Amino acid sequence: MVAVRKKMLGKKEGPSVFSLLKPYSGMILVLLLFSLVSNGVNLVIPKIISRAIDSYTLNQVNLQRVVLEFSVAALLIFVFTYGQSIIQTLTSERAARDLRSKLAETISGQNYAYILKANPSKLLTNLTSDLDSI
Repeated sequence: MVAVRKKMLGKKEGPSVFSLLKPYSGMILVLLLFSLVSNGVNLVIPKIISRAIDSYTLNQVNLQRVVLEFSVAALLIFVFTYGQSIIQTLTSERAARDLRSKLAETISGQNYAYILKANPSKLLTNLTSDLDSI
């Protein structure tokens, strides 16, 4: 069905970014989980503030509890945001390395005449900056 729709719209079928990321789906799911947890903890902070305001109006404020809850929330946000950035960097660098390896393997399988025809400087650009932009 999708292939028919693409053909009707005049779009070519070919590899997409999602097909390149398929081998890294586990890491992407962990990245998504970390992002959701971090954002979920951010939603707890207004609840802590509202409980502190309510307890203050009743003259029953427990400052130690409020500070502890804020500290735990801040620590969780830091841990999950930091973990998210590490996993994101690791995934992107692995994907770029694997793409460069596949491209270098494909280029090395070509004959010398193809390399000269394809312009070695263009091939080098494809191996470096073009893959970094993906």
